[in-house]
Amino acid sequence: MPRNDTAEDIQTLKRQLAELQTKLEKSQKITTALITGEREENLIYKWTAPTRVYIKRDRQWYWIMLFVLLIIVVVCLIFGEPMLILVTLSIGFVLYVSSIVPPENTEHQITNLGVRTLGELYTWDMMKVFWVSYKNGRELVNIDTTLSAPSRIMMLYSADDKPRIIEALKQKVKYLVEPKKQGRLNILSEGTYLPLADVEATMMRK
Repeated sequence: MPRNDTAEDIQTLKRQLAELQTKLEKSQKITTALITGEREENLIYKWTAPTRVYIKRDRQWYWIMLFVLLIIVVVCLIFGEPMLILVTLSIGFVLYVSSIVPPENTEHQITNLGVRTLGELYTWDMMKVFWVSYKNGRELVNIDTTLSAPSRIMMLYSADDKPRIIEALKQKVKYLVEPKKQGRLNILSEGTYLPLADVEATMMRK
């Protein structure tokens, strides 16, 4: 068998092993939560929100994106980087699809066992910290987990849902007080970090 095929097979096996390990880790933690006394799952609060932040783009945005992509592709051709061209085109396709296809709504739940979102239960011991960020006119709650995948849970919410969500999470998970310095890419992907005092101040005005 050629060496390249062998290397690809090894990488595939590693990815499959990592996925199985993550699922096993989650199952073990959920089982532990049930054995230690929290046998029955009781709902604390639930809400419905879009699965992601959605911004309707105008025609100018598409032309600018196309122009930037073409420049990157030309530069990659000059320097002989075909893989970067594929990556650039893939990113462009994802941006295009996400801008024309509105997100679906999904239900999130906070229970006595943890947070249930997108059909998965994440128990409290899987969570390290939580924090709120502001992205494109919307606030969302971020929960950093101890899992390799997903390492972070991100959920949108409305102003009406905000007080119940924040208060319920504060009872079980610490709020991230001193985040690492956010770069431009971090802000674009996760939004701008909001201190707990700012979050609670807007809650009091509601």
